[in-house]
Amino acid sequence: MKVAVIVPGEIPAEVKKPIEDELKRVASPGTDVEVFGIKGGRIRVAGDIDLSIPAAMEQAVNAEKNGFAAIILNGT
Repeated sequence: MKVAVIVPGEIPAEVKKPIEDELKRVASPGTDVEVFGIKGGRIRVAGDIDLSIPAAMEQAVNAEKNGFAAIILNGT
């Protein structure tokens, strides 16, 4: 199963990789996890995902089109 994790802002690769590694460590065997940021978004507080709903929905639709079975909106 493929799971897309959507965060409310852009994240550099050096930050994204450790997050993905930790999520993969705790995921069930056979689960592929990938983290996606929202272009132009800013991560300040957990509620920032609420301000990025249109962009988050676009990411979710794209994830589904690319074979992801689930999404997690990560606002932390």
